[in-house]
Amino acid sequence: MGMPPRAQDSPAQMARILVDGRDQLLVAFFCAGVALAPLIWFLSALHSWMRDIVPGRRGQELANTAFTSGLLAITLMGTGSGVFLWSCI
Repeated sequence: MGMPPRAQDSPAQMARILVDGRDQLLVAFFCAGVALAPLIWFLSALHSWMRDIVPGRRGQELANTAFTSGLLAITLMGTGSGVFLWSCI
């Protein structure tokens, strides 16, 4: 794709850079989407481990907080990627 656009580039130059690198962007977003499955699996394993390692209700709360934070991060990344990808199509 070459050099990324600079802040002072015109909108036409930025659009040209994105159009020229469209295939690379689509492949990158596809790879990011495929990587979500192992990340969700890791979050599930982390949730189970944290729930078991810390006794009582505190362990359950800690595990739920970690799992929910990870899912929120995935949701925000997916939303941002989807909006960007939608604007490139």
